[in-house]
Amino acid sequence: MSMRSTITPPSSPSLAPLVTLLLLLPACVDIAKSTGTSASTGTMSGTGSGSDSEGTESTATTDGTVSTGAETSTSGSTTAATAGLECDPRDLPECEVEACVQSWDYGCPDCEIEFDRARCFEVDVGCAYPALECDLPEPCERVWAFGSQDLETLDTFESEAAAICVLESLRDGSAAHYELLWGAMETGSTRFDVFVDGAGGATLQWTVDCPGCPISGHYGRTGLLTLNSDDFFETCLKEPTTESLLECVYGLTMVKEADGPPEGYTPPWTTGECSQLVFACPS
Repeated sequence: MSMRSTITPPSSPSLAPLVTLLLLLPACVDIAKSTGTSASTGTMSGTGSGSDSEGTESTATTDGTVSTGAETSTSGSTTAATAGLECDPRDLPECEVEACVQSWDYGCPDCEIEFDRARCFEVDVGCAYPALECDLPEPCERVWAFGSQDLETLDTFESEAAAICVLESLRDGSAAHYELLWGAMETGSTRFDVFVDGAGGATLQWTVDCPGCPISGHYGRTGLLTLNSDDFFETCLKEPTTESLLECVYGLTMVKEADGPPEGYTPPWTTGECSQLVFACPS
């Protein structure tokens, strides 16, 4: 009688503990492909993952566009190179003289320019800042009128003697430079530069000096205005008072703070008409 032996193979170990162990291990991060995301700006920057744009930075924006380049401004869609050209213009043409009285309100909020009147003007207007600096005698002190009670109502002179000096000098018609101002210097005054040619004409330019307006301004100018008659000046100088001097020098007493003169303004000691549409220093 033969004996049969049964050999039972060893049982296979269960895979369940191994699977459980793998599930508990932390996931690996491919550091080479992820450089992070800025939550504050909403943009993502990276070098890519084996793309054909090696060595180039690309920036994805929230509107779905992608800009590529070495320098990109995160404050807007304008690249730093373009912003540099727009905010530092060069070799601009002269501003055309198109009327007897011209004025511009300008601003440069996107260029990080503060209290640079000429550059801010050129950025916004697109022509060369036209301010004149004429080498002329200055026979009188500056004339400055302001409001002692209401800043927008002129009622006081720094020096009435200076106002009288200017009116006498304008009557005599000599070539000269005068400085006239109105308004509070702390909040915004308007300054006029008057260039008299010695032949019956005067050219004006004005600016607004506003301590609280670092990125904006106002500039105005005239052509060659004709000076008023001798009778006008004699009447003004006959028995001058504060009120009559205000009318003779400025022609108004109500002004807007840090806003410049009214549109089309010309001073009363001119006829309000230009003999020539030119803007230049008297020769």
